Amino acid sequence: MRKIKIWKDPYDMGFNTTERREITLEPGITILVGCNGLGKSTLLHNIEEELNKENIPCYTYDNLHNGGIKKVNELLSKDDINSISLSARLLSSSEGENISNNLSIIAKEIGLFVQNGNKEHIGLEKVVFDMLDIKEINKTNERWILFDGVDSGYSIDNIIEFKDFMHCILDNEKDKIIYIIIASNTYEMTIGEKCLDVNSGKDRVFKTYDSFKKYILKSREIKDEKYKGEV
Repeated sequence: MRKIKIWKDPYDMGFNTTERREITLEPGITILVGCNGLGKSTLLHNIEEELNKENIPCYTYDNLHNGGIKKVNELLSKDDINSISLSARLLSSSEGENISNNLSIIAKEIGLFVQNGNKEHIGLEKVVFDMLDIKEINKTNERWILFDGVDSGYSIDNIIEFKDFMHCILDNEKDKIIYIIIASNTYEMTIGEKCLDVNSGKDRVFKTYDSFKKYILKSREIKDEKYKGEV
């Protein structure tokens, strides 16, 4: 497990990211939960910054900034048949199909990241990696994978596909300590997973949709109270 220090009043608004000054995260999947605007993305950035301080390998995927047309442009710039074909599929697909296509693309990126621990050189074949004598970021066997906004536009079958992929990573990598942190406010993403309440910094488990709905509505009240007078 790893302890993460929490930013103190990051936006000079009189309150911290969470009520706790430190959170504890364990290997496996953790879903950051809370209503929109409560601070899930901020906490992800907080986690990433703390990991960077210790030079811990971290792969961050934000669907807003890394998916969609940006991924299309990235593929087109590679100027090869496979990339052009994939970019055409992305441009012609529905939103749900786009998600699946993006997932198939980043699956290889994440696989390489888990192996070598260096996101900067994702996409290099192993022979090139060896020729350039590129080393891992450090000797740690920790791998952190952070996802933000991945359930935007997701259908239930998209979410099931995404979660199956995450569990496949965990099941097939026995020699690495893998942390997968996902910011989400959909019940389907939380089913069967350990969740972290962004406001309190405490672990939560949701057994029914009603309990999740009640929590989200309560978190909205907490958010509105926090931001009262700031708008």
